[in-house]
Amino acid sequence: MKIPKCRDISILISRQHETPLTPGESLWLRFHLLICEGCRNFQNNVRVMRSAFKRYLDQGKDH
Repeated sequence: MKIPKCRDISILISRQHETPLTPGESLWLRFHLLICEGCRNFQNNVRVMRSAFKRYLDQGKDH
């Protein structure tokens, strides 16, 4: 397996919310996040956006 670049990691970060990652993908993701601040920031931004979108959708259920 080739060493993933930030572009590959961003795809894993996005995909992990939809489908489970393989053990190898999870390992590469964890390792990369330890050393890459940019990808950690991207992961945090994805979490914030998903949370905000979920709250938005949940508000629509009340009306």
